Amino acid sequence: MEILKWGKEFELGIPEIDQQHKKLVDILNSFYTELAGNVDRDEAIKHFFNDLEKYLILHLKFEEEFMQQMGFDNFENHKKVHDMFIKLYKEEKERYLSGDKKALNELVALSLSWLLNHIAKTDRKYAEFYKKLNNQT
Repeated sequence: MEILKWGKEFELGIPEIDQQHKKLVDILNSFYTELAGNVDRDEAIKHFFNDLEKYLILHLKFEEEFMQQMGFDNFENHKKVHDMFIKLYKEEKERYLSGDKKALNELVALSLSWLLNHIAKTDRKYAEFYKKLNNQT
């Protein structure tokens, strides 16, 4: 089962980053599939937290290094957005672990929003910068 289908609208034209972004779609779809299937709910949630944390650590670091290496002029603002997402993720996870079950829904919504807005819009700015830098426009 898929909660979200990867599409061209998410592609930035930078293959490694597109693959990493697709991984977020896969994480969300796997979580949804586990919840709808025969996997224990607590196990599914544990997998989701683990997968999302690994993704965030690896992807955001890679993306930030990529932006710095090409001299992206809006790097500091973009990093602040990443830092805010990490902060919100940690807050929602802590709320959930403290017994607030609504926090899980908010975390999934946050992840979907991140995918739909941040990747499809905000990340497009550094992708355009990269393409201009490499005469790919």
